[in-house]
Formats: sequence, structure tokens, C-alpha cells
Amino acid sequence: MEEIKFVSPVSSPLTEAEEIVEEPQRLYAKPQADWETITPEVAQAYLDTMERNRSEKPGGTDAYGRDMENDAWLVTGETIVFDWFGRLIDGQHRLRAVVKSGTSIYTLVVRGIDPKAQDAMDSGIRRTFRDKLTMDGILGAPALAALLRRIYLWEPPYNERVNFSRVTVTNAELGRTLDKYPYLPDMLTYITPLAARAEVSRSLMTFLFWLFAQQNQEAAVQFVEKWANGTGFDEGDPILALVRRLRKEKKLIDRNGGRGNFQTLTMWLAVYAWNNFRQGKSVTGLQLPKGGIKVENFPRIRA
Repeated sequence: MEEIKFVSPVSSPLTEAEEIVEEPQRLYAKPQADWETITPEVAQAYLDTMERNRSEKPGGTDAYGRDMENDAWLVTGETIVFDWFGRLIDGQHRLRAVVKSGTSIYTLVVRGIDPKAQDAMDSGIRRTFRDKLTMDGILGAPALAALLRRIYLWEPPYNERVNFSRVTVTNAELGRTLDKYPYLPDMLTYITPLAARAEVSRSLMTFLFWLFAQQNQEAAVQFVEKWANGTGFDEGDPILALVRRLRKEKKLIDRNGGRGNFQTLTMWLAVYAWNNFRQGKSVTGLQLPKGGIKVENFPRIRA
């Protein structure tokens, strides 16, 4: 085998000026920390010192900003960090949120950190609202956290119907949702055995029950219990059509893979079946809308 001798097709010798890289002046001999009130103007000045950082995640910035605007931003002891040359190396999303929201925060600012430390930052395990619920001793914390997220995004201003992954929801927002609907843990406990029999995730089935119960709780109980039992239907029962269609979809998924859209599909079919159930209509099958499920064709939930 012939040895490869690679020569760059573009060759431009460095000038003497380009060869000399001036070392920045070190401003701090050792780390120091101070508590500061950071206004939007100060935040922008700090951002202007940043030379190397990860790309901004707008969803995270927006989520932080909403907490700041809603007076839900807490002093946690997390720091804004500068290296020993005075360059921002941690905290850009919090500072961008301060600028965008036009609010101020009180936080700990650390200066004089070795620039190499930046590569080890934000590599820990984030404490989620699920973790918070678990620490509070709430059973079913993962399902409850998922349920709260769906409810928060379903309501204004998001009015989400299809793509529940598009928005970052903060722990404070999930906490306010639980405060607004304190009965949700009990509702989840009620639905859990029914969801297992229906082979639907308990957070999704509880979410659907929550939607239907707002229209008519007695009818919602009847609907989910018939759905979970899966037997004893009269032909033409829309809940029977729902059960059959979901079984068909699960077989397709088991054969072909790809569960990504199954929860959205389940939600659309369940709402469609509920509407027919409430209107007393007889149906033999549930058909998805042409062109796929979209916000525009998501059925309105009937009382």
C-alpha cells in the first residue's frame, strides 16, 4: 500500500503578526465570591466578556425568563462564574434571561476560576421536578411530573395539542400547576390500575380523564372504566372502536417500531371517541385525519 503524504491544497504562511498570540492578562490571583444584584444592564456587560461558551438554548433562556417575570426565581446558591482573566464561563442562560425579561436577580458571583474548569461545568445530574416530588414522598412522582407538564402546556398561553416537547417547563411552573390542581395525585392513584389494564401510560390516561372530567366527571368515570375493562361492549360503541384502533396501532408499532407519535395518536383518538360517546353516536371505526394530526384538526372536547 502506497504511503499517503497529505499536503493541504491551500497554503498561506502566517505573518509574523499572526504568529504572535498575546496572552491575556490574569486579573485574579485566586478565586473570590460576592453576592450581587444583577440588572439587565449588568447582565449584558457580563455577557459581553464571554469568549467561549456553549450555544444558547433559547428554550432554557425563555423558561428562566418566565420564572423571573413571575417572581418565581429563587436564590439557590448557584453561581455566575468568571475565569481568572475576567471572562464569563458559566451563567449565560441566566444572564440572557435577565436581559430578555427586563428583571433583576440576586445571585452569587465567583471570579478567578481556572479557565479549564469550564469543560467540567454543567456535567452533573439536573434536579428535576420529579426529584422534588420524590423527596416530598409523593408516590408516582414520574407520572405526576409528566401529567403536570401536559396540563401546563395544554392551558394558555401555549394551548398545546400535539407537540408537547417544544417548550421547556420550569420546576416553578410545574409547582404552580400542582397548587392549582391539588387533587391530581389522588386522580393519578385512581387511574393507575385502569391505565395498566388499558395498556396506556398512566400520566396520559390521567391527563385524558382530567380533560373529560372537566366536562362531566360522572361520564368521564364511565368512559375510562369501560376503556380499561375492554370487554362487554355493544357493537358500534365508540369506546370499543377506540380499543380496537389502539390495539391495531400497537401491533404495527411492535412490528415496525417507532413509538414516537403513539401518545399524540392515543390522545386524538380518545378525544374523538369521547365526543362520539357523549353524543350517543354509533361508530364502527376511528379514522385519523388526512395529512396527520395537527393543532388545526384536533377535535374540540364536548361536554
